[in-house]
Amino acid sequence: MSAPEGNWRLDKLVVTDLLGFQGTKEFAFQGGLQVFEAPNHSGKTSLTMALLWGLTGVVPNLARLNRQSFRLTN
Repeated sequence: MSAPEGNWRLDKLVVTDLLGFQGTKEFAFQGGLQVFEAPNHSGKTSLTMALLWGLTGVVPNLARLNRQSFRLTN
């Protein structure tokens, strides 16, 4: 994906009922590098998948995810 001319920044991400997230979760981002550290099964992969899908429109095929258990609508 190519960035538009000039600088761009992601300010927030809102995720509703996606993979490990039940209900609506909102994540705010600051300028610069973002680091996510959390225990296993706390949503790091779900957050990463939501970002990837939102930015590229593509969800990778991860063997550990059961694609029949979720639907994506954009």
